[in-house]
Amino acid sequence: MAKGKGDEQPGEITAGEAVKVTQGVPDMTVIVNPGVTMRHEDVEYTEGMELTIPGPVAESYAFLGACQIT
Repeated sequence: MAKGKGDEQPGEITAGEAVKVTQGVPDMTVIVNPGVTMRHEDVEYTEGMELTIPGPVAESYAFLGACQIT
């Protein structure tokens, strides 16, 4: 039996880009926690230093306990 249009099996979807769930998250200012040294974009920051970094990065550093979001 000949296959008609629409008889194809669905395959892997490869078109387009993955949804960026962090799109639209604003930059955030953080303060490095006591006893912590962290590095962002090849710059080292030590305890008490304040810096502004992309929101998703700030949230991940805060989750790891490296800084506090102000």
